[in-house]
Amino acid sequence: MSRFAQPQDPVFRELNTSLGFDRRLWPHDVRQSRAHARMLAGAGIISGEDRDALLAALDEVESELAEGRFPFLDNELVRLANSLPPSYKLRVLDEKHVLKRVAEPIVPAEVVTRKKQPFRAPNALCFTADAAPEYIREALSETAIRKANVFDPASVTRLLGKCQARTGDGDLSNADNMALVGVLSTQLLHQQFVASCPSATRVSGTSNTGTPGFAASFFETTTPTAPFSTDD
Repeated sequence: MSRFAQPQDPVFRELNTSLGFDRRLWPHDVRQSRAHARMLAGAGIISGEDRDALLAALDEVESELAEGRFPFLDNELVRLANSLPPSYKLRVLDEKHVLKRVAEPIVPAEVVTRKKQPFRAPNALCFTADAAPEYIREALSETAIRKANVFDPASVTRLLGKCQARTGDGDLSNADNMALVGVLSTQLLHQQFVASCPSATRVSGTSNTGTPGFAASFFETTTPTAPFSTDD
């Protein structure tokens, strides 16, 4: 949903539209969500009762999708959402503004008004503890970062040191948490699908000569000093 006053460029809208893929991927998404719920319960992040409630809800979602009655994939609803002005979707920092107003009579107020919080696991700190697997340290090493040529090595080193210093107390900001997991995920993807595939064609903007690729250029454009902040 657009956060801008002007309409999206048609080319960007076409590139960013995912409903066609979402419709085909929903069986895999439901299975992944079930596995995620069981993992969260197994790690003690949620209770067994919460896990069972999530699994029951996923069963219902699966039935709705299989029968073609999942409301948010209804063609008329999608057309209506696309026709709404951006201010109906995001008002200042109130996301899904009009949807929340529609839901107010039937959804508890604490649900409608609560702040948005990402639902993810595991926490980045589990990757910086002494017991972290060796492949984690290798993927985040300066040598591996330079080889992948996606992130600035000095910035990643500062971020990693900051996370390691806070491993004991568990006090890690949301931004640093997301940054470390993002770097690690990208590094592992590079190892598995780029470095280990000699015949792969490199993405436009990536260089074989050590020149920063697209991601590095993006970070330099958006953050002049470094891709990640080392401040609180």
